[in-house]
Amino acid sequence: TTNRLVRALGYLLGIHGRNVPELYAHARTILPGADVRSLLADFGGANWQGTESEEWSQLQAKIFEMAPDSSLNQFLLLEVQTYLANTLLRDSDAMSMAHGLETRSPLLDHVLLEWAAGIPADVKLAGGRSKALLKRAMAPYLPRELIDRPKMGFGVPIDEWLRGPLKPLAYDTLLSQSARQRGLLRPDYVRSLLDEHCAGRRDHHYRLLALLMLELLFGMWI
Repeated sequence: TTNRLVRALGYLLGIHGRNVPELYAHARTILPGADVRSLLADFGGANWQGTESEEWSQLQAKIFEMAPDSSLNQFLLLEVQTYLANTLLRDSDAMSMAHGLETRSPLLDHVLLEWAAGIPADVKLAGGRSKALLKRAMAPYLPRELIDRPKMGFGVPIDEWLRGPLKPLAYDTLLSQSARQRGLLRPDYVRSLLDEHCAGRRDHHYRLLALLMLELLFGMWI
């Protein structure tokens, strides 16, 4: 069942016993609390405990109220409220408008979305298949090889770029004299992230990209 899958995810993440919003937040977090404490400089890193915003608390309460008995629907609601709205739709709008295009997402029509939100979780995952209803609805109109094709995202190979063409930029920017003088981050920890990633020992590309964008922003505007 979906609840068993969520508990299994909790074991994998080493945080068994947390509720669905906490599992979701952990899965979407680039830097967990322990890493933040290692990353921040002495002015605040050692005492950083993390904070739970009022907005996040209200969102958790809303999720439990709207989907009290279904872990799957709680996850889906969180995706709609956060990742879909704040990342996917924002990025698609920005990229399309940059090229003079108006994009529409027909599956996000509010009537259709509201109807889909009320479908029981076991129906949404009928037979253990993701997008089971959508695939069944489209079966008369699309070839089988297209319906059963594995999902393909639109990601870019940031991990490879940071080991290749972006490597000099990452090292020069994140370990620059100006970055050190800011005193925000611990250079030794930043270097360890860079070294581990570039050596292929671990994949830190999300963390390094976030830190790189932060330092470039500081360099331009602060």
